Amino acid sequence: MYNGVRKERTFETAYLEYGIMQELVRGTDRRMWFLHDPIADDPKHTWKDYRSNYIRTLVASLLHPHVSRYEVCPWPRRIYQGQYPREGGNGKERIPAAYATELQTVLNVLGTMDGLDAEWLTDSLQVGLLLADSAMYQRNHPDWSEEATSFKYDGTEVASALGSEFMELLDWSPFYGLALPLLKHGAAVRPVQLDNAGRFPGYLDDYRVLVLSYEYMKPESSGLHNALAEWVKEGGTLVYVGDGSDDFHTVREWWNQGSKKFASPMEHLFASLGLETSLAPGEYAVGKGCLAYLPLHPSQCAILPEAGEQLRQTVTSAIATAESSLRWEKKNGMALRRGPYIIAAVLDESVSEEPYKIYGKLVDLLDANLPVVDEVTVNEGEQALLYDLSKAGGGVQLIAAASRIDRIEESDDGFSFKAYGPEGIQAAARFQCPRKPKTVAFSAAGTSIRMPLAFKWDEGSSTVLFRYENDPAGVSVKVIW
Repeated sequence: MYNGVRKERTFETAYLEYGIMQELVRGTDRRMWFLHDPIADDPKHTWKDYRSNYIRTLVASLLHPHVSRYEVCPWPRRIYQGQYPREGGNGKERIPAAYATELQTVLNVLGTMDGLDAEWLTDSLQVGLLLADSAMYQRNHPDWSEEATSFKYDGTEVASALGSEFMELLDWSPFYGLALPLLKHGAAVRPVQLDNAGRFPGYLDDYRVLVLSYEYMKPESSGLHNALAEWVKEGGTLVYVGDGSDDFHTVREWWNQGSKKFASPMEHLFASLGLETSLAPGEYAVGKGCLAYLPLHPSQCAILPEAGEQLRQTVTSAIATAESSLRWEKKNGMALRRGPYIIAAVLDESVSEEPYKIYGKLVDLLDANLPVVDEVTVNEGEQALLYDLSKAGGGVQLIAAASRIDRIEESDDGFSFKAYGPEGIQAAARFQCPRKPKTVAFSAAGTSIRMPLAFKWDEGSSTVLFRYENDPAGVSVKVIW
């Protein structure tokens, strides 16, 4: 739900989900692998639908540069052998040839992400949205009927089929009410694991702006407020959103027990910051930092456009009050460079419909032809994954391939490589070369017979494109200058 409209928003929800997964291991010695599945569990969609949602999911994950390992094909059989409805509903079809090539290119690109330097190309305000494990404990509301509270949603049913009594649960509007108004206007929002603030010293140090509400979750212990108070006093900006109306404030818990009782954990938080437990809306200086208070239930920010705007104005005022160098230039997208790769997304329902333009010698990695282009326009609701040839380095360089190419062997008269890939899928491979090839020879697996292989040379980029049939046993290609 955003601005009162419930609809599929794959990029936004994927971006937030990958964000919390990254946070689960930050501060630990554990490693996170992001999953991309080219096919949804629901087999009723077309390949066009699967492709568009896969790209949204892929780009959303790549905008989190601290994770660089991926599970790329959890169920290969249903991707390469599965049949799904044709456009228009006339029977079923297997994966289109062009998409199969594109998919193989992306899978091999993902294997090169580790160890790359990352740099934001858009000046996106980094905002942490605090999220606690207790958010999951509150999914059964105390005033629901006995039949409703006995239901445990396992994530597999289509939401619309469950009935209206479950839609508030599934919409999770308090969380999205805080996340989407900021994300849709260009803030790089990442859910931050509140529980980890008490487990790992300095866990919050990477953030300068945090948003918090206890209307759909609760802090596990009072010690978390000590960590938050210290962070604010050292210069952090904390935005608290909540009206105290959640029924779970009254459960028997640490904040309403003992000699000092608080009506809600919000009041204990304010006291920990050295403020009155009852505050008027506005910004309050706390040490070197600032607390901003918006007395509004966060679900309203998902339902009412004016409430979402209130949230944005509160964040803007808070960072101004903190007298920090932070500024929020609202925009409709974000772009990140990871090594030679440029990842970009432009959101709809945002501040404008203006596209994001990228210039240079670029290879479109989401096109089976791996075209070289001088300009890429990313329109609203679209995403891009590009290779910037200015970052390729010198000599022979593999730019991208719909095959696994483990090693390139260079010689005085040219270079050669061996390529591996799934049977029946046409491969495309683009290389940067110091000179135009004279001839190219192709050898199938298990044979020494060489056959001519057609190629396409692009003079402006000094790159060459090959096409050949993949083979899991490997095919050999020899390039002669």
